[in-house]
Amino acid sequence: MLPSVTNASSLRLLVVDGSSLQGSGAKGADYRLHLALDLVSMTLHEVQVTGADQGESLSRYGFTPGDVVMVDRGYNHPAAILDLYEQEVGVVVRLLPTAMSLYLSQDDWTDCL
Repeated sequence: MLPSVTNASSLRLLVVDGSSLQGSGAKGADYRLHLALDLVSMTLHEVQVTGADQGESLSRYGFTPGDVVMVDRGYNHPAAILDLYEQEVGVVVRLLPTAMSLYLSQDDWTDCL
């Protein structure tokens, strides 16, 4: 479920992704570039450069209630998505059904029976 937006001009639709960077002659990644792009205003929301060992994580960005974040399957971490949901931040994720475990409460399982 996505958060409700009362004012369309305040909507922030953010695309988030990370990329590996390597210097000339490198045998592997040297750095990771983490970007959040606001698609409504076409501006950079956030940019981070980390070591190559730092993976993609939604927790590295500063989102506010009402934001809608679009991510690829590298961000398929249910706990992080649920945490953002609690903060009223919507997450749209490209998903492979086998790549993300589903979270169901005991009540949900009972309702399925």
